[in-house]
Amino acid sequence: MLAAGVGLAMGLPVGLARGRGLDGLPAMVPAIPPGPAPTAGDAPRQRTPLHPHAVPEIGGPGRITSAGRLWMKATNIGVMGNAYPALSSDPAAQWPGPSGVEYLYYWGLWVGAVRPGEADAGRRYRVSQATEWRPPTLDPVDRIYESYEGTPQGLREVDDDGDGRYDEEFLDGRDDDGDGAIDEDYAAIGQRTYTFSMSDDTPQATNANFAEQHLPLGLRVRQTVHSFTGPDVEDAAAVTYEITNAGTAVLDSVYVGFFVDPDVGPLAREGYWRDDRIEPAVPNQTLTEVIDREDPRYDPRTDPNHTGGFCVRSSISTRGFTVIDDDGDGGLSPGASTFLLLDHTTDLEFGTAPRTIAFRAKQFFLPGIPFTQGGPPSVDLERYDALAGGPCRRGICLDPESPDGRRVADWTALVSIGPFPRLVPGQRVFATVALSVFPVDHSAPARDPANPSVPNRARYGAVYDGALAIQKAYRGRYETPPPGTPVPPENGRETPVTAPRGTEIVVEDCHFNADSTGTGRTVTDHEIFWANFDNCDYCTGVKGKLPRRWRIELPPQGPNVRTTPGNRKVTIEWDNASEYVGDRTNAGLDPNAGKFDVRGYRVYRAAGWTRPRGTTGPAEDQWELLADLAVFDPYAPLWDSTDTDFDGVLDGVRPIAPVLLDRESGLRLVPADIAPLTDPASGDTIVSVGRRDAYDPTCRCVRVTADARVPHYPVGRYRYEDPEVANGFTYFYAVTAVDSTGAPGADGSAGTLRRRESARVAREADGVAPQAGAATASGGTEKKVFVVPNPYRGGASWDLEPSPTDPTGTHVDFLNLPPGAWTLRIFTVAGDLVQTIRPTDLQTNGKPQVETPEDGQASWNLISRNGQDVTSGIYLFSVAGGGATQRGSFVLIR
Repeated sequence: MLAAGVGLAMGLPVGLARGRGLDGLPAMVPAIPPGPAPTAGDAPRQRTPLHPHAVPEIGGPGRITSAGRLWMKATNIGVMGNAYPALSSDPAAQWPGPSGVEYLYYWGLWVGAVRPGEADAGRRYRVSQATEWRPPTLDPVDRIYESYEGTPQGLREVDDDGDGRYDEEFLDGRDDDGDGAIDEDYAAIGQRTYTFSMSDDTPQATNANFAEQHLPLGLRVRQTVHSFTGPDVEDAAAVTYEITNAGTAVLDSVYVGFFVDPDVGPLAREGYWRDDRIEPAVPNQTLTEVIDREDPRYDPRTDPNHTGGFCVRSSISTRGFTVIDDDGDGGLSPGASTFLLLDHTTDLEFGTAPRTIAFRAKQFFLPGIPFTQGGPPSVDLERYDALAGGPCRRGICLDPESPDGRRVADWTALVSIGPFPRLVPGQRVFATVALSVFPVDHSAPARDPANPSVPNRARYGAVYDGALAIQKAYRGRYETPPPGTPVPPENGRETPVTAPRGTEIVVEDCHFNADSTGTGRTVTDHEIFWANFDNCDYCTGVKGKLPRRWRIELPPQGPNVRTTPGNRKVTIEWDNASEYVGDRTNAGLDPNAGKFDVRGYRVYRAAGWTRPRGTTGPAEDQWELLADLAVFDPYAPLWDSTDTDFDGVLDGVRPIAPVLLDRESGLRLVPADIAPLTDPASGDTIVSVGRRDAYDPTCRCVRVTADARVPHYPVGRYRYEDPEVANGFTYFYAVTAVDSTGAPGADGSAGTLRRRESARVAREADGVAPQAGAATASGGTEKKVFVVPNPYRGGASWDLEPSPTDPTGTHVDFLNLPPGAWTLRIFTVAGDLVQTIRPTDLQTNGKPQVETPEDGQASWNLISRNGQDVTSGIYLFSVAGGGATQRGSFVLIR
């Protein structure tokens, strides 16, 4: 990236934490005078960043797309990735999971437009970019919201609130439809979905750029970030931007772009970003696919007036660019970072948007040089020129086959779509992009041996195949929408057309053409005419159906989990969220099988994590299965009753509880005795099994019907205890939900069933350390406080790699602390106070020293009260509490 002095000279920020500038990213800290010019090869100097003016969610732990294998950070400042690692140790975009290997530094949203009537070019050509997008207000409601597919109030194409409409809300904490309710009916897509709004005209946005005055365009952005669990989509995260002209001025020649800084490599290697290689043509491809006969698009008929006007084959395209580490870092960076364009607003006939989905510009920049010589743009005039493809007109756009195009360097990229000729107040456009990571065969040549002008598919085969799978997953499938939704009257008619209010328009498509028939089709302002504007392509537009994006098979949503440390044990508790979420058909039920579909839960543990540099949680290969808990068939389940004389009357006092059984160990888990709930709609009592229907004494079960309602029980519904742990060591736990997907065969056979399981997710903040019990022994005798280990020697078995929030990475523990309030003081042998610790003080993991009433252990990270790392020596301590004071000593050998 740019050296500090050069970056400031161009109006760019100095490096933050990673020791480099952020090309194209406005500073979030005040500018400072540059220091001496760096010499060749020197890393830019570092300084401590200040907090930004607004309250954007850029700290950590933040919002991560952890449902899949690509863990990417989302922020609400127009930036994806972690561009401010001094404020957060979150991954920018690591794969697989929290591996410490990055495939992105950040990408920023750029929207450029022309303001008509402005005489000064500097005010006429404007670009709102990266951190010039901010939350609409400083109100806490303007934050990032999390949801998942199947969540109550978030079912897709369902009238969740019974008002005759569906998906009329956007999950942002506000009453978007003006009905007095908030977030009562929105569409959640994916297993971990983030939604939020941003504006470019708030005081914080206006003051975000210290290098150049930010001139807002009056735009509002609704951003949705999706991640999925599943073999076709788990290696990608997708983002949709819905951009609305919220101002009063008409905007001309609008472009939407993304400034991308990929940076591939392990964080443990200094300067890992300097040896990236670009592949601008990977994974671009257009393929012809045979339409399955079961596909709603399939149409074998022929039309004599339009030969080929049927649908038995269709084409699908992928668009993007790829960046890899040149040598794969010796196997440490095996993947390719691929930025994909999935979709954007198009207009096949009226010229309000591009006709086809494609990049307007795709440009790659080298650091440390001016824009006119191939460097990144630094002011709005240059940014707008780049969005419109300007540098390519001057011959600066890099040819992937040129010497510069093959150069190994710290590359950045700008891709754009457009133009949208006019964006009037209230009008909106959208764009959907994705970042994916798939493995690369570094042993194969980069170029095709038979045709050196094209990339070698032997090297990038997984990238091409993965991009195609993601594009297909996004495309989804055609389905029948809710009643009352306008739908095409026949196949091939893909575009709904209505005349502006008070007018009529004449539409010409491949069926109504003035040149051949002498007349067009007159469309009024009170009708919807479905036109065929794509040259009679019968594979777009399906009679009675609409496309449903991201229509993929998903495992059940994982439950919410709580872990509680004890003395040589950890208790893992979870709720029944996996059971009460659902699809558009019935909450908690499989729409294909027509019955409850969660088959069980799996409990995992990860131990031995040492916090390798750059990682934020245990790796995939560190998880071990503790319990595989099956739920019995709800139509003939095994139930336990707390009342052996149960008479079949559901009085809500003695609930029936389902059993989770680990078939291997024989362990049986019965839900905690939770107070009965009342159905707010009917007033019926719902017993704790989560079913509304009556108990059937013939099978000693509660039968499930299609209209069964499953209430949400809090965390604690299910409880598992792990006794195979040691005090003071950090452990991670994950509880996944398991089901099977697939429909029965048409002949009544079982069909094809595939086991699906939710993701195992744990980050550093989720770690839990068992703690010794409080000091009262049986018989009331006080146990003496002692220190473990004593002596402490550098490199203790529980030591972690130091981090910004835990600069030593280690600790000593004080055991047998008295119950209740206490004060621990640590002194040098000379009597100087080194540190004071109390039960409410925080450990390095952010949790209080005393996490439970039985907790009798506290840790010290070997940092003094003055923030200094202590030296070797003998230390004294005193513990005042329990009506007495205990004293002792311990030794540190660093």
